[in-house]
Amino acid sequence: MTIEKKPGGPFTAILSLGRDSQSRGYFVLCSLLAVLVVLSLSLQETPMTRFLLSMVFALSLISAGYSVVDSRAMLVWVLGLGLVFAVLAFLSLLGASPVWDLPAGIAAVLFLLTVTFALLVDIVTGGHGRGISPGLIAGATAVYLLIGITFSIIYMVAHLIDPDAFRGLIPVGNVARPNDTLYFSFVTLSTLGYGDITPTTNLARMLSVTEAIIGQLYLTILVARLVGMQIAQESPDEPDKS
Repeated sequence: MTIEKKPGGPFTAILSLGRDSQSRGYFVLCSLLAVLVVLSLSLQETPMTRFLLSMVFALSLISAGYSVVDSRAMLVWVLGLGLVFAVLAFLSLLGASPVWDLPAGIAAVLFLLTVTFALLVDIVTGGHGRGISPGLIAGATAVYLLIGITFSIIYMVAHLIDPDAFRGLIPVGNVARPNDTLYFSFVTLSTLGYGDITPTTNLARMLSVTEAIIGQLYLTILVARLVGMQIAQESPDEPDKS
């Protein structure tokens, strides 16, 4: 008689994170992104809070890059984009010239899109065969947060291209306030649509509709995918009929 070994409980899964660097990276990334969103929406706009949010955002980018790097080519691409963004963001924060704001925003969007896509591929493939785990759930949550943060920066870029792209945004100089675009992004992603900030140009409306569609498709497809993987992972093998 063969006794099947039962899988470990939730505490065993959590303790195993220390031995799984990728799962640990997903949890760190998800936690940093959640802190970034909460602080961005709750703190007043001051030089000190701007510096604090910049530090949290930088740590989030480092954690994101660590989470998705699984090959030399990906490492070079992520480091290259990260370096370009860091230089442009530093020049933009100096405030010497607004000419750096748009390139810094575009570099941030490219970096976040790369990280989000790499994380999404890993989640859809079930951790490249590793199966459902707490780390994979944290990664899926991180992707959702990254979508909202990425679109918030895209809206900032759209505002830089056309200052009249949104009604209700309060700019600081020539740049929209990050907490305003982040708020609008997650309101759009979750399809709440309060209406206090509204897109007024074709580009802004197209971006808003795109984010709303992505938000709905991501949740429905992801839940179906995770449930399917969980059922396949827990289903017993067919008995031997011989």
